Amino acid sequence: MTILDNTYIAKYGYRGRCDMLKAITLKVEEKQFKLLEAISGQTHVPKSALIRQGIELVLRQHKEDVISADLRNEIAHLLEEDEELLKRLAKA
Repeated sequence: MTILDNTYIAKYGYRGRCDMLKAITLKVEEKQFKLLEAISGQTHVPKSALIRQGIELVLRQHKEDVISADLRNEIAHLLEEDEELLKRLAKA
């Protein structure tokens, strides 16, 4: 089971197109980067697409002003999947 499949990618707005994308530079903690690389390697989703998905979550949260129950449940589900992957990676 992968954390992100094609359904999740489409759900969070990644459509595989690069129209109107703007380049940014950001700094992340080394631990975050390693985890991002691991998830990218496991799911075959580019790191940039995963970062865009994270940005989309933040934008949705601010748009709703308060985290809705649906978004809260979705985030909890994603965190559970992340935790499962981290446990599997720790065993490897």
